[in-house]
Amino acid sequence: MQPLSFAEFMSVYNSRQYDAWNEYILYGGLPLILLLPTPKQKTEFLKNLFRETYINALIGRHNIKNKNEFEELIDILSSRIGSLTNPKKLADTFRSKKQKSIAVNTIKNYLEYLCDAFIVNRAIRYNIKEHKYIDTPQKYYFKGGQP
Repeated sequence: MQPLSFAEFMSVYNSRQYDAWNEYILYGGLPLILLLPTPKQKTEFLKNLFRETYINALIGRHNIKNKNEFEELIDILSSRIGSLTNPKKLADTFRSKKQKSIAVNTIKNYLEYLCDAFIVNRAIRYNIKEHKYIDTPQKYYFKGGQP
């Protein structure tokens, strides 16, 4: 299913163009969004769609045993958008904030899965003086409008 263009969205939206644009930018152009009356329902629909389409597919494809930790990693990444981070720092966050122990290699794998699925982009830093890439820490950004 392709999202609606803004012109298509606007052709069935029953309010001002300004309100339509705000809703289109906030929730996207999936047709079902137009049928859901409340912001809470729209948000829940998008979260469930993300979870069913992407997260469960990755969990199944890579045989991820710790589904909750994988989802929590996504939440932690989304709260650190554009911040320098690395797998060890993320493992430390799990240990201190979540009281859970996840191996650094497991987190590396999870990050690779998210990057390979085009959910997350990794921004690799470049040292101009030494003319080489810096392996860690890196920045991660979500593609599109993720929760």
